[in-house]
Amino acid sequence: MSNWVITRRIEAPVEQAFAAFTDFDFAAATIDGIQRFEVLTDGAFGKGTRFKETRLMGKKERTEEMEITAFDPGKSYTMSASSCGCEMHFDHAFRPADGGTEFEMAGRLKAVSLGAKLTSPLWPLMNGWMKKCVNKDLDQMIAAIEAE
Repeated sequence: MSNWVITRRIEAPVEQAFAAFTDFDFAAATIDGIQRFEVLTDGAFGKGTRFKETRLMGKKERTEEMEITAFDPGKSYTMSASSCGCEMHFDHAFRPADGGTEFEMAGRLKAVSLGAKLTSPLWPLMNGWMKKCVNKDLDQMIAAIEAE
C-alpha cells in the first residue's frame, strides 16, 4: 500500500473550485498534460461516472479508465482505477477556509497482482514523482480557477 496527501489553498469559493474540478472540459483545456477525455457514461458528473483520460507520459500516450466511486456534491469525490496490477483511489476534498477553499487530494494505491506486489517496495520512491506530477496539474487548475 502506498499513500500520499497534498493540501493546497484555492483563492476562490468552494462552489467555484468544486465545479471546476468536476468539469472535464475545463480540466482538459487547463491541464497541459491531458491530451483528451472521453466520458463513457451519460448524465452529470457523479458516482458511477466513468471516463478515459489520455496523457502524454514521456513520449508515449497513456490512457487510463477511471470511475467516480464516491461523490458528495460540493464537498468531495473519489476517482478510482485499476491499472498495472494496482487499485488506485484518488480522494478529492474541498473545505471552506477564510473566504477560499482548502483542497486536499489523497492518493491510495494497492498492489493486487503478483508483479505489482513484487515491485511495491519501490513505490515510496515513485511517490515523489507522482506528487510532483499532481502538483503541476494542481498549479494549472488553481491558476485557472483563481483567474476566473
